Parts: sequence; structure tokens; C-alpha cells
Amino acid sequence: NGQVGQSPDNGSYHGEPHDGAVRLQTVVQAGVMEREGKPSGRQEPRGGGNQRKIRQAAAEIFGRMKSNPQHAYIFLTKRPDKVCFSTDDENVWMGVTVTRSSEKKRLEDLKRNIKAKHYHVTFEPIFDEIGEIDFAGIDWVVIGTETGHRKGKVDSRLEWVLHIADQAKAQGIPVFMKEDLLLIMGEERMIQELPEQFIKRIQ
Repeated sequence: NGQVGQSPDNGSYHGEPHDGAVRLQTVVQAGVMEREGKPSGRQEPRGGGNQRKIRQAAAEIFGRMKSNPQHAYIFLTKRPDKVCFSTDDENVWMGVTVTRSSEKKRLEDLKRNIKAKHYHVTFEPIFDEIGEIDFAGIDWVVIGTETGHRKGKVDSRLEWVLHIADQAKAQGIPVFMKEDLLLIMGEERMIQELPEQFIKRIQ
């Protein structure tokens, strides 16, 4: 089976490691999908050389992903409002992190600013009751809790997780609860579903 890796800026790849995987993480961290101002006149804008290199690297990386359709490539951002990107690749999944009710607007920003075949959302960590969620256009929901030993750490509450999961399930969206929720949910309530497109690639 493939392996999963994640960059410090929440960009990740899913699949067998190859010589483009590390660069994938690096480019996502550098802001491959962030909005870029259009230069005016002939003068090269400050940082323009770096932006060109990032675009070239992104084109190469997405080219490699397109030529490896047996893998699913997962991107995750906390700032979809800063992104302007489009891809029609079937094996690319664009997602957003939501940690509290006040961040639900990120779902709208994701679908407005990033055009993709598949969308996912990750609720991790969860700092409060998320409330009612507009899951229109979302293909996968991942739920987790805060890990580590940070002072003031907030553990996801059972009712918070169930409210998210119930809304997703009511719309036929697969839900994946991360292993760190086991102590909170109990084995009988744990759900670990993958999208059908993932299952086909695993098989």
C-alpha cells in the first residue's frame, strides 16, 4: 500500500514515495497556490524570480501526479482565502482545516478559490461546538482531536464529534475518525470510512 506524508504547512501527499514527493511538500509550504499579483510594465516585481520558480516546480509536480493516477494526492490548507488555484486531475483532493465554529467560512472560501474535482474537510483539533455545517460539494470528512501536552489543551467532546459526523452521514459523505479519538468515542462509535475513489486505488 502507499504511504502518507505531510508537510509543515499541512500540504500532504498520498502514495508510494518517489523523487517528486519531497519537492511536493516543499512547494506547498512555499505557497504554490497562493494568490499572486500580476506584474505591470516591464520591471520584474520584487520576488518575481522566486514566484516563477515556484510556478515551474508546481507545474512539474502536478505533471508527475497526473502521470501517476494510481495514487491520490491530498492537499490541506488553513488559509483558503489566500489561495487561487485550479486543477481538473481526478486524483487530486483539495481540503481545508476547520477547528472552531467561527472558521466555517473556510468551506466557502475553499470551493470559491480552489477549483477541483474533489473536496475534503478536516476538523482537527476541535476547540468548540462547530454547529450546523454546509457540506455541499464536500466528498470526505476527517475528524480528530488535539494531541500532545500543550498547556490548555482542548480534547474534542463526544457530542461535538457526533454532531459533525451525523450531519455528514445524513448527506452520504464518508467520515473518517482518527485513531486519537478512540478514547473519546469508544470502539462502538468509531467510524473510519474512505471515499470510494480511494478504495478503488487501494484495491
